[in-house]
Amino acid sequence: MLITGASRGIGEAAARYFHDAGWCVAATMRAPGESQLAPSNRLNLYEMDVTCAASIEKAIRAAIADHGRIDVVVNNAGLCLLGAHEELTEADDRAIISTNILGTMQVTRALLPHMRATGGGRIVNVSSMCGSMTLPLYSAYCASKWGLEGFSEALSFELRSQGIKVKLVQPGVHRTGSFAGQLSHRANRTPHPSYAAFTNQVLPRLAAFERAAPPPDAVAQAIYKAATERWPRLRYPVRSRAVLTVRRLIPSALFIRAVRRALSAW
Repeated sequence: MLITGASRGIGEAAARYFHDAGWCVAATMRAPGESQLAPSNRLNLYEMDVTCAASIEKAIRAAIADHGRIDVVVNNAGLCLLGAHEELTEADDRAIISTNILGTMQVTRALLPHMRATGGGRIVNVSSMCGSMTLPLYSAYCASKWGLEGFSEALSFELRSQGIKVKLVQPGVHRTGSFAGQLSHRANRTPHPSYAAFTNQVLPRLAAFERAAPPPDAVAQAIYKAATERWPRLRYPVRSRAVLTVRRLIPSALFIRAVRRALSAW
């Protein structure tokens, strides 16, 4: 299997889980030299920038040369920047979209001919509960995950006849280290004064949810299940099933009010 964004968090946990289950793992990331993963005869590290087609092709060629074939690709690489929409720049928006959705599309396109030639495979795209609901201060991230959900569902129709299955994993909040990086990135920008009071109310609530969240082990297990089980379902929620069920069942106005209350987003 090949996984993107394996340097830390969900990607690292999934790479370890598959390796411990006996799989050959091609763990890709921007900076393999900084990874805590230890290469072995069944786990290799490859440099890959999912926003660069040449980098994608090079890593895939190397992984196939080392492992013979790729039966499963886990599109996990992601970027999340925190802040009101007016605080983020166009470059920030493009970086999020390029990584979270265009990167997934490019990696998938690059691997489809190989999967078709070897008789099929699985594409597991790591989305988020924010692919079906939204949170304040994450507008561009939510937009990218909603796009990923649409892409994956449409792709599942196209690839069924080719023996390639598409799956979506929808994690809720997990403690991956990402939130600290988001805060650090935001500290380097000039806050927009119009959103100061709103942000000062919401950020402590978001931080509290992150502190109380579990590590990403359950997400790694869900990714493995999506890659291996025969049941023909598309979405695999992880600590998000309850909130996404409520999202579907109650009127949007009531759900949005509940989110505002939970995050003090008034």
